[in-house]
Parts: sequence; structure tokens; C-alpha cells
Amino acid sequence: MAVFKSNRYLNLIILLLALALLIPAISYAGWSWTERDANRNWTSVASSSDGTKLAACDYAGYIYTSTDSGATWTNRSNAGVRGWKSIVSSSDGTKLVASVMGGYIYTSTDSGYTWIERKNAGSKSWWSLASSSDGSKLVAGVTSGYSSNYANGDTSGYIYISTDSGTTWTAKAGAGSRYWYSIASSSDMSKLAAIDGNGYIYTSTDSGATWAAQTAAGPRSWMAITSSSDGAKLAAASWYGYIYTSTDSGATWTERTGAGTRDWRAIVSSSDGTNLAVVSYPGYIYTSTDSGATWTAQTTAGYRYWFSITGSSDGIKLAAAAYEGALYTGVSDATSSATSGSKNIKYTIPYLHANTNNAAYCIASNMTSSAATGYVMVIANSAATKPTLSNESTTFSLAGKTTSMLTFSGQNLTAGSTSISLLNNTGGADNSSVMYSARVTFSSNDNATNCKTIGLSCFMGTTSPKRNISGILCNDGSTISSSDYAH
Repeated sequence: MAVFKSNRYLNLIILLLALALLIPAISYAGWSWTERDANRNWTSVASSSDGTKLAACDYAGYIYTSTDSGATWTNRSNAGVRGWKSIVSSSDGTKLVASVMGGYIYTSTDSGYTWIERKNAGSKSWWSLASSSDGSKLVAGVTSGYSSNYANGDTSGYIYISTDSGTTWTAKAGAGSRYWYSIASSSDMSKLAAIDGNGYIYTSTDSGATWAAQTAAGPRSWMAITSSSDGAKLAAASWYGYIYTSTDSGATWTERTGAGTRDWRAIVSSSDGTNLAVVSYPGYIYTSTDSGATWTAQTTAGYRYWFSITGSSDGIKLAAAAYEGALYTGVSDATSSATSGSKNIKYTIPYLHANTNNAAYCIASNMTSSAATGYVMVIANSAATKPTLSNESTTFSLAGKTTSMLTFSGQNLTAGSTSISLLNNTGGADNSSVMYSARVTFSSNDNATNCKTIGLSCFMGTTSPKRNISGILCNDGSTISSSDYAH
């Protein structure tokens, strides 16, 4: 039987055990939601692929943009007060397209700073928009017979295509004049899917040149549709009906009853089609991490008149808009895998410092035979500007059977020959006084990958002896009792 000679050591062990139990429970509990900006008549919200840049439109108001994942917003008054209905973004958040009910389409190439009115397609009841990932190809849907078209004597509702970032538009009458409430696109816009609010789902495999009715899902009061980046996985929601998913570009459909029948208004998909989110008017936000097979109501975001939802390409970050309400951003802990379908080993380092005299050195050892991709995410800091809680876009590699040094010095991480800037997430300015914590994720397809086969040990300081960093936690997705380790 062990005898503790000092209460100090006993207290230390109790503290470490508490950290091992509590920190994973907090980190992987689900979604965290934050109310953003003021109450307005929000009708649409769009996101860059990393979730950092957001754009939202207020019906009979202005367009607003954010460059810090929704923490702060800028009124883009130069676009004017209009009946804004829809807004979409390129992957990098630079190119924006917004449409007006009973007005024109507007484009921006500088993240919303300036706007150009596009009169080529005319003044119509522009209801839906979609964009290729680079923003060069656009598709827009008009609602047939809507009263705002009557003044022009034009009550048709066609789909329009642009291949020059909105400069010119061409009507595609082949799909007919219908209630085009929602349109989705693959990342290159070669595959399109559009829903008729009083009919079928229509798809195109040639960038909108020709269209085919997908009758397998039936004629319904369709409200929203979304697509994976390759256009293979689709998810559609019907008005006071169910959600339907397809894995073959719309040829066949599966009815998903898990979320019930509701007044669905908008739906969004991760780039691989695994993570989905849908909103009800009124009601809750519902999320799925298995391509729609099961759904979870996000009750902490509140019961509201949700009108639009968007997300990062990995589905980890969401932004939702409530009509006559506020904007809300959500960050997922439970689905924050670096790579969907891979084994992801997550090390949480509780204390790092931006002062180069407090550089931290971490020894990473990959004891498997397969290479792993490394990701880093700042998860907390002492600065006024808080982190976005997303992995930095630059990754590093850790070869199989290899030991390598990771160096956190200043506001940067160096891994071998790879340098990763943490500046934006450690305060957004050159500041040597910032304390922060980080999560390092190793992603591998090797089933042998776990906390025992990829190890991480860290110490701090530029003088000798170095100081070990305690409280480091590892999680490999297994049960806490067997796979979360305090170092």
C-alpha cells in the first residue's frame, strides 16, 4: 500500500485526475452557441470554407460582413437598403453575391467592401443563389408568378447561369418556370440541384445546360436543398415534411424521419456530405453527423424563427440567422475531427506563451507504420480577440516510425520545415504577453493509431533545465477511462 509523505503530492495527483476527467467532458460535449449582432429581419447568411468570413443580409435593410467568425460585424451600407433575399460566398470569402426580391443581383470581389449592381439579368424575384468555390460560376433562381415581378409584366421563374462572376447571365428555360426556392452546387458547379416549391427536385450534370426531374423523391413542397462538394450527396427538406438524402446525385432518395416533420427553411452540408444542419421556422436547429441518418436538436441555440444556416466546409462551424432575431454562431466539439473517416488523436496543451523566452518544445513520436497529418488549433487565449476555434489552414506531416520536434515560439508553430502562423488566433497582433492553449491533432488512416502509438511530450523554456508542461491530455475517441491521458 502506497503512503503519501506529503499532502502536496496528493493534491497534485487529485488535480491531475480531475483535469483528466473534466476537460474532455467539456471539450467534447457537443455544440457551443453564441448570439451575435442585433435583432434584424435576417433572411440569409453565407460563410467562407474555414468559417472565418461571414456575410448576412437583412430584408429591407443592409448587408453585414464579419472577418472573425461572427464576433464583430460591419454594415456594408454602400450596397444600399434593399429587399435582400439571398447571399452566397466563394470559398475564400472574397467574392460575394446577393439577390434582391423584386430587384437586381449584386456582386462584390472584396469581401463586401464595394458592390456592383448587375442589371444584365433584369429586375426579378431572385429567391435562391449558389456559387462555385472560386466564385466564377453562379446560378440563381427566380420564383414564378411572385407579385414583385408583376410591375415588369414578367411572371416567369427561370434558372439563370453566369460563368463570369455575375457580369452576364443566361436564362436556362429547359428546367421550366417554377418556384425555385433553393439551389445547390458542387464546388466546380458542374453538378447542380434545384427544388421546385410545388413539384420535383431537378438536377443538372452539365453546369445547368440541361436539367432532369428526379421523381423518386416525389412531388412535394420543397423548401431547401444542399450538396456535397462533389455533387454526389444531396439533402433536401420539404415544408412540413421530412428530410430526404441522396448519395447518387439525386437518382434515388432516402426519407429521413429522425428530425420529424417541420417547417424547414434552410439546410447546409459539409463538403463531404457527412455533417448536415437544418433549421425550422419556428423551431430549433438540428444537426446530423451521419449524413442524415440521425438528428440532434440544438436546443441551446433556442427556439426561434430560423430562416437561414451556413457552415464551414468541415461542418464544425455553423452560422444561423433568425428572422426578427439575431445571428448565432455555433462551434462543434463532438465533430471536430481533423479528417472525417480517419483516426484522429487530439492532444490538448493547456499552457503556451507568445514570449519567445517561453518557447515550448514538443516531441512527437509516431510509432505506427503510416504517416499522420498534423493540425493545430488555438482553443483559448488571454487576448481581447478570442480564437475562431478552427484548425489553422497549414498542416504538417509526421512520417511513420518517426520522432520529430514541434516548436511553439512566439505566435508560430514550427514542425520540421513547416511554419504555421498562430497570430490571428493569439490576439490578431504581434503581442509577446499572450498566454494561450492549443490542440494538436494527428490524423491517420492507420487503425493502430491511438494515444499509445502517437505520443507527445512537451517542455518549456530556453534555459537549462527545461520545465515540463503538465496537464497535457490525449483523446483518441475511445472511452475516457482507457484513452484520455494526463501527462
